[in-house]
Amino acid sequence: EPELNSFAEFYIDKWDENTSEDVIAESFTDFWWDTDKACRRCSECGRLMRAGYCADMGVAYYCSDECLHSDFTDEEWAEECENN
Repeated sequence: EPELNSFAEFYIDKWDENTSEDVIAESFTDFWWDTDKACRRCSECGRLMRAGYCADMGVAYYCSDECLHSDFTDEEWAEECENN
């Protein structure tokens, strides 16, 4: 709760009714990037996520099996896990 209030106070004067969902989502990831509540954005669908898959040391993130398999087969993902 205190973190959400801090987030809201920081951005309240920066957003208005014309602020895009992309800007808001990026604000979440920026605000919580280096915290214990890190928030990322799925590289495939754009959803905010706190759990899922990370490819190539953070080059891409995937929120679900469906999003992951849009870029990787099971074999390619196994190789990615071995190498990175």
